[in-house]
Amino acid sequence: MHMDNYAITCGNLVKPAAPITLADLFDIVSHNESLSPRARRDICAAIRKIAMLIAPDGMNLPVQAALISKALQGISPAMTGLQRDSYSNIKSRFRRALKMAGVDVHPGKQTNELSQEWQALRNMLDYPRRWIPLSRLAHHASAVGWKPTDITDAHIEQLLLQLRTNAIHLDPSRAIRETCKSWNGCLDKIKGWPGVRLAIVSNRTPYTRSWDEFDARLRQEVEGHLKRIENPLPFSIIADSGSAPSPFEGWRSRKTRRPIAQRTAKNYKFQLLQYLSALVCTGLPLDQLTDLSVATRPDLVERGLTFFYERAGKQMAVQVAGIGQLLVQISKNWLQDSERAAQISMMLSNVPKRKGMSKKVEGLLRQFDDPRNQHDLLGLPRRLANEARKRRDSSPVKAARLFETALAIEMLLMCPVRVGNLATLHIDKHFVRSRPGKEGAVHLVIPAEQVKNRQQIEFELPKPLLNLLHEHLERFRTKLPGYDSRWLFPRTGGKHVATKILGRQLSIAIFHHIGIRMTVHMFRHFGAETFIELQPAGHEVMRQTLGHSSVDTTTRFYARRNPVKAGRFFAEEILKLRDSGYAGHRHKGKHK
Repeated sequence: MHMDNYAITCGNLVKPAAPITLADLFDIVSHNESLSPRARRDICAAIRKIAMLIAPDGMNLPVQAALISKALQGISPAMTGLQRDSYSNIKSRFRRALKMAGVDVHPGKQTNELSQEWQALRNMLDYPRRWIPLSRLAHHASAVGWKPTDITDAHIEQLLLQLRTNAIHLDPSRAIRETCKSWNGCLDKIKGWPGVRLAIVSNRTPYTRSWDEFDARLRQEVEGHLKRIENPLPFSIIADSGSAPSPFEGWRSRKTRRPIAQRTAKNYKFQLLQYLSALVCTGLPLDQLTDLSVATRPDLVERGLTFFYERAGKQMAVQVAGIGQLLVQISKNWLQDSERAAQISMMLSNVPKRKGMSKKVEGLLRQFDDPRNQHDLLGLPRRLANEARKRRDSSPVKAARLFETALAIEMLLMCPVRVGNLATLHIDKHFVRSRPGKEGAVHLVIPAEQVKNRQQIEFELPKPLLNLLHEHLERFRTKLPGYDSRWLFPRTGGKHVATKILGRQLSIAIFHHIGIRMTVHMFRHFGAETFIELQPAGHEVMRQTLGHSSVDTTTRFYARRNPVKAGRFFAEEILKLRDSGYAGHRHKGKHK
């Protein structure tokens, strides 16, 4: 779009009729003579930076707040090489540019004054930090004339729509969820707080029900089945499909039942709850689900699995295979009905079995094809520890939490255990010293019964990790709530940190400080890939390191066949050949 397409009013360019691109936005700002040279330069630089971040051809993309926000969602300041304040300034200048072009954009920081009603509400707060998630609602409501007593779910939906369509906001749904939680918390704890309870905004409609809603007999059978497979008798056996139901007939063709981990049993129970809830969502009355024999009827199994298939956008999600196999297991081992188990297995014949790591994990691991990202992750524990030491006197609790994060990441890099085991490490039970004091070796030992696949885990802690552990115990851990317990990562009430909370704590720290998105379990993938790249024949070493019972598991699920690195090596060899001068004979003169 050329400058001729713009109307000029009072020396300023105004919004054209046709949609504009970021290049057009750049032209608007660069020709705006009402700006100082410095302001014009900074805003133009912000537009170029945003364009570069969202796409290689970002300057050609249309100016749509929702589109730009979605593109920026996966980008942290650390990824851009900017400080957090600098990144915020760039977004602020970009919003200013949008306003100059006449684009309706929701402000990043609310500057309008609060109405008297909302100011009075703010003064009621007993805990000032409660106001942070409520601030956006209060300022927006003041601007449009909503009173606190007016606020309902409809008003929240309007605000959410405004953020999604007209705001440069990384996660509008999460922001509104926090607003609703804070509002409901004030309603519960502050006397005289006006209004009604607000529904918590969810990206998807929840369908899972409570176990208490189901028949008592069904609940008892579920607990009985899980207890049987979690703690089987030492001589119990699993019947093969089609074998006789008698426990003594055909025993030579059966295999001894291996106990499952407590965490696996918990996952199975939740999968069953999902399946039973799905049946209710399809219209099956709750009172008809009386026991597992009813719940695993083939017609109901088809009904339930179809629910998950359609909910996933008519795709065969991993969830379908997992729930289906669990129902096969129940039919075979609890109901002793091999015919029913075979029928359910037939239903699953079109469900693709996962032969390696998930597409999501594979995609996230591509980040580490860049050596800089590898280096940043390996150096992160030292960086966090140094930052915690600097903040130890001014903010002891925050510093302790930061040092805890550094220790946890260092432990996952050096001893790639599962996060469930990491969260439950006990100072006295899991760390074995060769001699008293700090001079001896320290081994991390996790007994087989506490590990998912019943394989004991043992590591000798390397010196850098050992030094961090000692510093955590001596200088930082005592600042944390619940430090009088003996958990390595304590929490209030003498409990250890919850697995999900620790996982989220580490993922947020990694994304915030180095701009890499990863789950905690990916440390095991990262360790396997990094080591096998250095030692191509090191699969057996990684099998023992990760505690796998089979090297096939290590090969299929933890180490990619990396076409990117193969392609890079191929390109390097071709370029060497071309640059050597012998790639071909250069013809001289003209072709005839």
